[in-house]
Amino acid sequence: MVLVLNDHWAKGRLGADPRLGVVTGKLSDVAGLLFFPLLLASLVELVRWCRSRSRSRSRSRWSITHCELAWTVLATGAVFAAVKVVPAVAAGYTSVLAVLRWLPAALVAVAALSATTHMPSLPPLPRIHHVMDATDCLCLPALWWSYRIGGRRWAAYGSAVGSSLTVRPARVEDVTDMARVNVRCWQETYRGLMSDAVLDDPGFPAAREQFWTAALTDERYRENRVAVAERDGELIGIAMSGPPLDAAATWARQLYVLYVYAADHGTGAGPALLDAVVDPEESAALWVADPNPRAQAFYRKHGFVADGTAQVEGGVREIRMIRS
Repeated sequence: MVLVLNDHWAKGRLGADPRLGVVTGKLSDVAGLLFFPLLLASLVELVRWCRSRSRSRSRSRWSITHCELAWTVLATGAVFAAVKVVPAVAAGYTSVLAVLRWLPAALVAVAALSATTHMPSLPPLPRIHHVMDATDCLCLPALWWSYRIGGRRWAAYGSAVGSSLTVRPARVEDVTDMARVNVRCWQETYRGLMSDAVLDDPGFPAAREQFWTAALTDERYRENRVAVAERDGELIGIAMSGPPLDAAATWARQLYVLYVYAADHGTGAGPALLDAVVDPEESAALWVADPNPRAQAFYRKHGFVADGTAQVEGGVREIRMIRS
């Protein structure tokens, strides 16, 4: 935003004053040095993600590392400095910019072929005004802040996906941690949809612990499948499916529980838990809060569609989604 405002507004209004022109020029350089390494790192991740879609890789395999982020910063700094002080590099830079600016106009001219019988003339390459100024290298310390900003962003993801994810059947000794995950996920998911008195009830964790103890030990639930996801020995998600309660159900399985900490959304824990309790080829149904666009999108991605049935459970409106 700073780069766009500076280049398209400040330079036009203030650039006529030589002193202010220096300020706007340096501000543009600083903004570019802050922005470009992060853009480059994100493009690297995007390419890896696209390649990983067909290889079922986890996010930790395509997320950029701190070392790679440092290389994007160093590469940006090296190219920036060369453009400012090396004539041959500056000439190549202006040529690339000219082609990039010319290409859209050329494509429009070629597209006009379908509307005319005459061969349209291609526009000439635009002239790029580039001033080599070694003092612009004084802006290079901005790269440090780019690394700091990017480092915090990737550290947050790294803490969530950098370690191995394990999904396994739940055990009775897990019930305390399962209750903790259950309560926290309810608070993250249903705050504003359910009463705070329910979500913050001091007896809520104990009630959930009792629920999970029964689910894992009572013979009435022996056909249920219960799984947990853990990372570094800490539970981050829970899931449970079982036979449908509706006698008229046409699906083989009902998904009753699937919760993952909000901080671990997008790390692969949700899909792994779903597959652990519902076979991917198995017909199934579930109830999901409405509105809850993220959860509904997740289930649609895994083949579930809303069948138009709704209910209110515990004061929360829910819709039913089915996978045939």
